[in-house]
Amino acid sequence: VAVWAALFSGLDLVSHFARIYCTGGMTASHKGTDTTRNPLLKVYYNNRIVLGGFCLGQEAFYLFLYTYHFYPEMGMIPIYVSFPIFCLKQLCNAIQLMESMQTVAISDTADIAAKKK
Repeated sequence: VAVWAALFSGLDLVSHFARIYCTGGMTASHKGTDTTRNPLLKVYYNNRIVLGGFCLGQEAFYLFLYTYHFYPEMGMIPIYVSFPIFCLKQLCNAIQLMESMQTVAISDTADIAAKKK
């Protein structure tokens, strides 16, 4: 479980960094949808309740897993309730990473083509 948690945390960190990089870093908000083509990410970034809910759900899932390890009498219901939200957040992370890398690749290709002229 710890390895998976570390991998998903890494995905969250890398996708966020890629999003910041492809949207201009600190000069522009990485939460804008001008570069987002995916409808799920548009909802995610345009609705703070959705964004906050996904982030809270992800952290709650990690917390419930950790707590369950030491206190199994708490039951699995909190884990089952937070798991779908956790999955949606990971889906957003994966889409965000793919879109960001595509944006960087398109930009780099255009820069290389411009320099060859």
